Amino acid sequence: MPSKRMQPPVTVPKRPRGRPPGSKAKSKPVPTWQDRLMLNPGEVLRKSNGETTGNFGQFDTENYDVIDAQGQSVGTVVYSASTSLKPPFRMRYWLVQKDIAGKAIVDTRW
Repeated sequence: MPSKRMQPPVTVPKRPRGRPPGSKAKSKPVPTWQDRLMLNPGEVLRKSNGETTGNFGQFDTENYDVIDAQGQSVGTVVYSASTSLKPPFRMRYWLVQKDIAGKAIVDTRW
């Protein structure tokens, strides 16, 4: 009876993931919540306070002051994020920017 030879296992090359090297397509930068603000040149944000509320800490609120180039407060910003307690645990965001008189400049939710 002839002997059976064991053949080495066939290895399949792994398929590369992502874009092929040298491709011209670039990924788009992800905008942050600060990009949604309407700040004049020279104005910066200074965090004043923040808090986490909810029985599982699902509500985060951060308060900021808008400071101009002379160091005077010219407005406020409130950024809130909330997490759903049920799957799929969606995040919701709320951004409010007000001037010194209390008039809303930016009021968006996403």
